[in-house]
Amino acid sequence: MTKLRLVAVMRLSSKAQIRGHGKERQEEDEIKDYVDELDACITDTWFVAERATIFDRPHFEALLTQGISMRRQGTIDGLILGSVDRLSRDPFDGGAVCRDALRAGLRLFFAEDRLDAFREEDQVNIISHLVASRKYAQRLKAQTMPARKARARVGKIPNGQVRWPFDYDSSRGKASPNPERARWVQKWYQELRNGGSLGSIKKTMEQAKIPAPKGGTTWSRSTIRRILSDPAIKGDFTYGFERMEAREYWEPSRRVPSEPVLIYSDKTDAILEVEEWDYVQMVLGRNKEYSRRNTQYDYSPLKGLVICPCGRKVGAYTHRKSGIGYFRCGTCRNGDVSTQKLWDSVRDWLESCISSYNVFAALVSNGMEAPDSIGQIEKQVAEDVAEIEVINESITRAIRMGVRLSSYEDRFESIIQELEVRLAQVQASLAVRQNVLNDRKEREAAVLTLESTINAFRARLPSVTDSEWRQLLLDLGLTAVIKPRSKADIMVSVRLSTLINQRIEQPVAQTGQILGGVMYLHS
Repeated sequence: MTKLRLVAVMRLSSKAQIRGHGKERQEEDEIKDYVDELDACITDTWFVAERATIFDRPHFEALLTQGISMRRQGTIDGLILGSVDRLSRDPFDGGAVCRDALRAGLRLFFAEDRLDAFREEDQVNIISHLVASRKYAQRLKAQTMPARKARARVGKIPNGQVRWPFDYDSSRGKASPNPERARWVQKWYQELRNGGSLGSIKKTMEQAKIPAPKGGTTWSRSTIRRILSDPAIKGDFTYGFERMEAREYWEPSRRVPSEPVLIYSDKTDAILEVEEWDYVQMVLGRNKEYSRRNTQYDYSPLKGLVICPCGRKVGAYTHRKSGIGYFRCGTCRNGDVSTQKLWDSVRDWLESCISSYNVFAALVSNGMEAPDSIGQIEKQVAEDVAEIEVINESITRAIRMGVRLSSYEDRFESIIQELEVRLAQVQASLAVRQNVLNDRKEREAAVLTLESTINAFRARLPSVTDSEWRQLLLDLGLTAVIKPRSKADIMVSVRLSTLINQRIEQPVAQTGQILGGVMYLHS
């Protein structure tokens, strides 16, 4: 008799199990014992690092698909798992997996429970195990959080975990400062007092090769900030600020913001005095307030509308020392144009165009279609619609005559064919003209909207906000193409959208100082 060829599937749902925890070894022994009882052999072992309480398990589903494929190729006979709860903790999800496997001829075995999904008498037991496993997961989750809260109420660390620089004292259930780490935190405070920064602290810790909280010798500013922001440094130990919750038991848990709860306050375990801790918080708050992320430079309404001659959009940057914004192409490195000076020159030109009604009236009117052309297209569309109605009526009459007159049969098909060909031609012509008409009407409406916007701007000048200027630039479809001719001489071409005809006379050139040179603006 041929031995069953099985693939062992082992789920490693925690870091401890991945490192070879006892549960993983126990599961491996159970599988080997059951394989011996079945007189089978293990051809391979697959590991899954996904929890069985969630439905979204792409790795497990991929392995199941691979197992089905190997079964169809005849290389294996089935899969063997440690227990039913290693498959799933939900009867619906686990039942669907068993159903798909059995339909493909792939057998499923469960070592601890000695169950074979191929046998009908075992299928009922598998579902019962899945139901019990689901209830266990729900009960365990319900009991864990209350237990932690109960420990917190009596002044003990709920989960037995403390942050660096503390150690957990299991005899008291409380945190205890690590002497060496506490001395480093006090050095951090002195460094901040002396004008240091989180970056200098990071460099000091890495040069001293002090292990980071999660291992390794690489420190980050965020890690140092988190340690210094912990109230435990001043002796106030809290819990609850990193709570993990899932809306449903099968979904992955997510961080839920919550107010920290004070467990206990013990100044004998404090590393910094209250006044020292307050000073550190003041420094951290000031750094956050003045950080580059929170004090982003105003790059003017032209941001994203400046183009390099290479065709790419020019990026907006801030000079590290002076804090002045400038435009530069990230590809060919052209630019270094002051954002504010460029905007001042473009805005002066636009104000001159808007203030002079004749200049901008010409810009807008050239983009409008003549009323006669739109009316002519509407007339052609109406004629096509009328012709289609006539052709349809002719086809109907031809069909009726063909039914009534037997002598008409020899000409019937040719007449119908000619009418259908003409109908297709007229319908195609109608579709083209309708698209042209819609496009011109939309263009006319857009130009009229633009004209009203410009008139409103003219009434509000010069008290127009940058956000309103930005919207006008988008409505105009304006882009500024910068082309450096030397280090201090930059030419800028202002382009407008296709709504505005380009065959107009160029406005008078404006000049503006850009990085000490001259900028020439052309429309």
